[in-house]
Amino acid sequence: MTLALNTPGGGWERNAYYNPEKFGCEIVATVDVGADYEFDMFVVMRTIESIEGIRKGSYFYASDAGCSCPTPFEGAYWTKATKAELTRAFDNWAGSRPSYRDSSAKIQAGKNKIWNL
Repeated sequence: MTLALNTPGGGWERNAYYNPEKFGCEIVATVDVGADYEFDMFVVMRTIESIEGIRKGSYFYASDAGCSCPTPFEGAYWTKATKAELTRAFDNWAGSRPSYRDSSAKIQAGKNKIWNL
């Protein structure tokens, strides 16, 4: 199941990454391995209230990458996942990053956050 946690028109004020509470969520883990003036992120959110028939405490994740010009997660779809699915999704994301070797400490810290949810 996926959710489009953005409202029409985009922009940071209508973006769940920048304003998760407007969408009934909170960010519980973020990893960014992007270099200067770019982003390459994996983010996990948890619902803090029931939304669209999804119970409070459910997890969603999304990843996004780009230069500094676009708004991260603008138009992103967030995928509902169990903790085990989050770990697999994160491992897949981390293993496909071109900068993985240069960012191993960030990757491991992110994995630890997800394991401890």
